Amino acid sequence: MGEAVRLVASTLDDAAPQYSPDGSRIAFCSDQSGSQEIWVARSDGSRQEKLTSFGSAQSCTPRWSPDSRQLVFDSNAEAAQFEIYTINADGGQPRRLTDDAATDAIGSFSGDGKWIYFMSGRTGRNEIWKMPAAGGQPLQVTTNGGVAAFETGETLFFTKEVDEALWQVPVGGVPESKVLENVVNRNFMPAADGIYFMQRTEHGYSFQFLNLATRQVRTFGSTPRQVDNVVTVSADGRWFAYGQQDHAGSDIVLVDNFR
Repeated sequence: MGEAVRLVASTLDDAAPQYSPDGSRIAFCSDQSGSQEIWVARSDGSRQEKLTSFGSAQSCTPRWSPDSRQLVFDSNAEAAQFEIYTINADGGQPRRLTDDAATDAIGSFSGDGKWIYFMSGRTGRNEIWKMPAAGGQPLQVTTNGGVAAFETGETLFFTKEVDEALWQVPVGGVPESKVLENVVNRNFMPAADGIYFMQRTEHGYSFQFLNLATRQVRTFGSTPRQVDNVVTVSADGRWFAYGQQDHAGSDIVLVDNFR
């Protein structure tokens, strides 16, 4: 267990970090520019670069493609509700993939990069859906609720709104089964040999790892502060990154030639 160090920090909101599969970069969302946009930086937090410039909108939940060349994210830039977008990791024009009256959000690529899983409320309840990575007709995956999903191997791990638990379902379909109790919000990340996740404690939050082979859980860190709802693990397994609220406040802004 090591000491926590700041990776990306500003006086504004920096959240939803995700390490790239090749280990070179980290993506996150931030309102450093005045609106919540998608940003990338080196894996040590240096050389921060803003990828999107939607302006008065919210864009967040970036997730990498397996080849580390694209990001999928959600934004309400062009609709009243959130929709799914992709963008090249080196910048360029974002591409909108969904167009539905219901919210489509929290996307993630499949392990082979051919599909994007996402949450949608188009049935009247939030469920996990998937669509071709280039866009196309979505297919419903879960039928008993689903919010955030990650595929690893032949298994899809996901959370629901009705409980603080982690669930799994075979990539081919039912049946679903419960993996863990007490998983805070969407704070989980599958790895090659297990699941990293966050739990509530009497004094804040603890960072845990479930070994899928032995079913043993170990604690490797904690924080007493309020946390974000996304965690990530570096490709080499050495670093666990998350968002937490270190302070609350406001900035004074000068507007020139205001009338």
